[in-house]
Amino acid sequence: MANVTYEREITALLVIDPYNDFISEGGKVWDRLKGVAEANKCVPHMRQVLEAARKADIRVFYALHRRYRPGDYETWKYIAPIQKAAQCAPRPRMPRRPRCPLGAGTAGGAAGTGRWHCLPAVMRGERKVGREMEKYAQTTASRLTVMQRVAICFTGGVLGALAVVLFSHVLFGVGISGALGVKGPASLQSPDIYRPLFWGGLWGIPFGLCIKTAWERLYLFGLLYFLVPVLALFVIFLPMSGAGYFGLRHGGPLFTAYLLLVNVPFGITTAVAARAIIGKQP
Repeated sequence: MANVTYEREITALLVIDPYNDFISEGGKVWDRLKGVAEANKCVPHMRQVLEAARKADIRVFYALHRRYRPGDYETWKYIAPIQKAAQCAPRPRMPRRPRCPLGAGTAGGAAGTGRWHCLPAVMRGERKVGREMEKYAQTTASRLTVMQRVAICFTGGVLGALAVVLFSHVLFGVGISGALGVKGPASLQSPDIYRPLFWGGLWGIPFGLCIKTAWERLYLFGLLYFLVPVLALFVIFLPMSGAGYFGLRHGGPLFTAYLLLVNVPFGITTAVAARAIIGKQP
């Protein structure tokens, strides 16, 4: 056989479905597979491969299946019949599984999470792998659909717009609005208040579409995000109203500066509100 070599940076070992239910004493289907697994020395061979991969400093990935959860296929264009059946089938209450005889949590969950069939003792490797698996389980358990994120950020956008309205009163109270040529704050009376709140909710929608990508830097993203609706105001809505680009016909550069300043709270408030509703994972 030819001497085959692999580049470590782009090489990994993929372990698919190494569940105790299949390859460990006491597993749900172990009695049916025991003869073949022991005759082929399935677990010892898996251990040899894992030990060789770790010795060579090759990354190890575990491909785990999981039980269907509502919302999994909402954005899928092509759904297989078995996935559609899972989508429509009732979800029975599952009994608590017995503790794993190999000491890796319960027989129905990894490290006590209750989400995965535990990995057998021979497959548990570095703590890093275990942490990655637990993080993956927590992420998939709390994953939101696109529509849910958009709805949450619409609410966040409404709160962001309310923060802008209230901030305009703060600026007026300390005299900054007057210094910049603005005669009064935004109205808090009905129906005047509804328009900025509604537009704030609409600008929360693209924020929701981007929130998963920007999650690791959410507050920075939120702080800068106010520039998006402000830019639309400067180059679209103000010219349409006759105030000219950047509102220069209405009050000159000072009015432009005021609009930039008063809208600063929008993005960060939207981000804080969305983070508070969503929690740890989007």
